[in-house]
Amino acid sequence: YNHFGLHHLIRHWVSISFTRRSFNLLARASFVAARCGISMDDVLANKSPFAAITNSQPMTFVSVNILYPREQQSTLGPRVSLLEVPWELLK
Repeated sequence: YNHFGLHHLIRHWVSISFTRRSFNLLARASFVAARCGISMDDVLANKSPFAAITNSQPMTFVSVNILYPREQQSTLGPRVSLLEVPWELLK
């Protein structure tokens, strides 16, 4: 499951979960990452094999999102749907 799309989806879900204060979304992102063998360093510290290729950065903004209440944050982009994930990963 070493696929750029999965890494991107998991990173996206993790960042949105802290902004929206959603343990449910964080749990789903964690479950998919664990099921695919993707480590927390791959996600948060950007140590995945795709880091150099995509020039992406570590998720340092997550620490700020954890500290500020939801009312002081803004969320951009469409809502994430569980239907975007293949059902085989969620079994």
